[in-house]
Amino acid sequence: VNSDEVQRQAQTENFNAEFTGGKVILTVDGVRFGLLSLGPLKVVGTLTATDGVVHFNTESVEPNNMLTAAVPGLLERVMTASTAGYYVEEVQVEEGQIVYTVRPNGSN
Repeated sequence: VNSDEVQRQAQTENFNAEFTGGKVILTVDGVRFGLLSLGPLKVVGTLTATDGVVHFNTESVEPNNMLTAAVPGLLERVMTASTAGYYVEEVQVEEGQIVYTVRPNGSN
């Protein structure tokens, strides 16, 4: 599954992303992915860059159950795919925004 596939297949209701205190806070009233449907969801995490790749480090998922267990992996794939054309040297979560320091892949 790549991020384009996730974006085409996942339908969200009242999605909100907040960037504050060095954290990414994602909330949604409802998510439908194929035949699966989830109610309210909240995910909190941080972002890091390692070896040129952005990683979403999940701190919490509410509710925490079998259906939501897949959410951290999906977010990780979306973050990795969204910056695939770049070597990410650094990523910072600032108030209201994510700031990337990047260079094209393959450059020194």
